[in-house]
Amino acid sequence: MTPVDAPLQVGEEMDLRMGDPEEGLVLSCDFSLPTDPVSVPASRAIAGQTLDAWGFARGDELREKALLVLSELVTNSVRHAASLSPHVEVGLSLTGSELTVAVHDRHPFRPFPLPGPRADGSGGWGLRLVRDLAAETGGAMAVRADRDGSGKTVAARLPLSV
Repeated sequence: MTPVDAPLQVGEEMDLRMGDPEEGLVLSCDFSLPTDPVSVPASRAIAGQTLDAWGFARGDELREKALLVLSELVTNSVRHAASLSPHVEVGLSLTGSELTVAVHDRHPFRPFPLPGPRADGSGGWGLRLVRDLAAETGGAMAVRADRDGSGKTVAARLPLSV
């Protein structure tokens, strides 16, 4: 990833490769799960074990934010992309300066944070929460469409320190 002076906003381009060539990739974990409700807790469990192995203590604020971000993003894929995406791809990466959580599915719709929940109670908080959690850490969230338009990746960059 190239250094960015200002946080990226939804829709802006962001290099979602795992790692920064200038910092060197420290650690990464990529996995795929079915686009099914059981994958939400499964992704949290895998990510939690990964973060444990990377030295993030349970209860660590950044660890908990990363797991919540992951839960929201996988939930969105399960709820909105399952018809076109039989699997959800998860990527975690840790460099010397940031933890990145990325979720990819094959649905072409590029979501954006809503100003509030939907009136019918069907949701609407997820991406807003992800965006706000990333911003609280001094990071950012971005959505990038696949080059062929057949899917997208939603990623949150969470700096290790502000």
